Amino acid sequence: MITVPIYTIGYGNRSIDDFVGLLQGYHIKFLVDIRSQPFSRFNPDYSKEALEKHLKQNSIRYIFMGENLGGRPKDSSCYVDGKVDYTIVREKPFYQIGISYLHTAWEKQLLIALMCSELSRKSVIAQS
Repeated sequence: MITVPIYTIGYGNRSIDDFVGLLQGYHIKFLVDIRSQPFSRFNPDYSKEALEKHLKQNSIRYIFMGENLGGRPKDSSCYVDGKVDYTIVREKPFYQIGISYLHTAWEKQLLIALMCSELSRKSVIAQS
């Protein structure tokens, strides 16, 4: 059985049109935003509301999951000496819920991409 991968994509140096075009090229139907803070000071097109609007216009559903899967959790018990300890995070119920949503999407073979703000050096999406 062939399974659909879960893709990842960064937007760091992409125009919104290139970003959406890349998602469309891979037939992505759901963009899962895993940024802890879903806004961009440098490119307002990637702030939550604007991004959701661009995606909706292109038949891609925006899903915010930064509270579950973001790199800077609100739960202070996830920090050791001021840094996130991901071995603690992975045991937290909020994180487990996020992973369970991704697992369900994968089981249903939905075409999804996880988005972060990383600088994009290549014009491809990474498969997970």
